[in-house]
Amino acid sequence: MLIAVGLSVGCDDGDPADAGMDAGADAGRIDSGVPDAGAPFPDDAGDAGTDGGAPQPGQLIASGVCATNGAVDVSPDGARVAYATCSGDVAIFASRLATIAPTRLADGAADATVRFSPDGAWVLYGPANAMAVRDPAAGAAEATIGAVRAARFVDAPGGLVLLTLEDAGAGRRLASYSAAGGFATARVLHDDATLETDLSLVSGSRRTLMYTVEEGGARVYRTVDTAAAAAAALLPIDPGTTVFGPVGMGDTHGIAASGGGLSFLEFATGVGAELAPDGVVATDPRYDVTIGADRYVYFLRNGDVTRRLRNGATAAETLATSDATDLRITPDLGRLVYLANMEMRSIAIDGTGEAVIAPYPGAATLDGELSPDSAELAHVLGGFLHVATVDGSSAARPVEGPGVVAGSAHYDGAGRLVWRIQMDEMSRPNALRAGTPPATIAWDVDAYWVIPGSSALLYRTTSGELRLLE
Repeated sequence: MLIAVGLSVGCDDGDPADAGMDAGADAGRIDSGVPDAGAPFPDDAGDAGTDGGAPQPGQLIASGVCATNGAVDVSPDGARVAYATCSGDVAIFASRLATIAPTRLADGAADATVRFSPDGAWVLYGPANAMAVRDPAAGAAEATIGAVRAARFVDAPGGLVLLTLEDAGAGRRLASYSAAGGFATARVLHDDATLETDLSLVSGSRRTLMYTVEEGGARVYRTVDTAAAAAAALLPIDPGTTVFGPVGMGDTHGIAASGGGLSFLEFATGVGAELAPDGVVATDPRYDVTIGADRYVYFLRNGDVTRRLRNGATAAETLATSDATDLRITPDLGRLVYLANMEMRSIAIDGTGEAVIAPYPGAATLDGELSPDSAELAHVLGGFLHVATVDGSSAARPVEGPGVVAGSAHYDGAGRLVWRIQMDEMSRPNALRAGTPPATIAWDVDAYWVIPGSSALLYRTTSGELRLLE
């Protein structure tokens, strides 16, 4: 599973559109009120909804769609959807949303997953023990990958590649497949039974991958070029005490937590600048932001919102003394949002304009999403949904509640707020809602997916129907 230490926003850091994938990941899925059920749906999933037999809104794309993680994905350009079915014709399909007509890619399985490449042209699909890649639009032949523990599409300097951690015989191997070759041939980067990586430690240039392996009875870091046929480099840094994260990963340096501190280290020597000597939790979010000619790392230290020049000589700067427990950054990189002392607060990235956004008692992490224009924050607490201005210029306004499902409020591809409620005013369960005043746009919704650049949505019903709601 890809686990990011923080959102990568610097010029040599990870791109959210270049998300990784493990055999069970579902990065495109944005709403689920309950854990996924692994069992397939029954064969009688029909077109009737739960509202007295009324049909579900939206165009039916497929029935019997799996409820497992990763069973549905929308292409980054919003043009296509890929999905796996678990009843009827158990298979994997890709469809153009403009025409709906499906292309059958392969036989399916209960644990099959799908994932589009960043350019939307290729689909990685299949169960973990038999993954494959295909370009459905071009009608290209299937390229077999094999038993995959983790996989990630990467826009490398020489073109799109697929990085994989695979089971190979009695061991494991890191491999790279090129789109230029139709992903047909593996270039083995490293072959060892002790390989470990979630493929998250890829540099912003997409040229360098960091992983760990056991050598001489000890675990070590190595880096390898994702595109060139070059030997992997051994790093003089102990992964048992120094933990790198995807934020700040470059080709020669990276940001790492060690002994409660945080440092910007050179891979070749293990030497670098200390960003903070202590008080840093390795799993807390952090951000790497360019401001003019300077690169700053933003993080929490002993609960204080802190920043430090990434490779400068100045000391760390405390922006807010706050006992903060969570930290976010606005899409425009202009403000930091954090939870502290039962409140949501924000501050500009230069340390000015600290503001209280809204009360938020009894929670250590924020259940909310920032609007695409960075002006508002939609947040759920105790089944109630509110929207507040990020700069605190006006009081939070109530939207709906009680009964709003935790983790279900998101902005669609056109910037509209959408959420799910346990039961609407007509007693329809799992209702998908939007608008002011709130109105139900679908019901009996198990999960939904935004379509980039569009107010249209895809959703899956609890009976396994996948529908396009425009």
